[in-house]
Amino acid sequence: MTYTPKDFRNDIIKEIEKGFDPIRIGQAAYDINLELGTKISTDFHNEILGVMVMEAGPEFEMTESELRDYLDRMVDKLKE
Repeated sequence: MTYTPKDFRNDIIKEIEKGFDPIRIGQAAYDINLELGTKISTDFHNEILGVMVMEAGPEFEMTESELRDYLDRMVDKLKE
């Protein structure tokens, strides 16, 4: 089974629903990225990095609304 951008969006939304914590969400994205390794495209990897970087500091954080929009745009951008 292939892990898709929709799967990533759904997994991150599950994290958001536990309570919006940009650091925890960034760490979750990092864990997903480690698990996927080379099984994903460069474009998909770069979009995941956009979420991972939120744990690097407040200057990289998105609001909940911005993150949800980012995830939706990612899915649209990476349609298969």
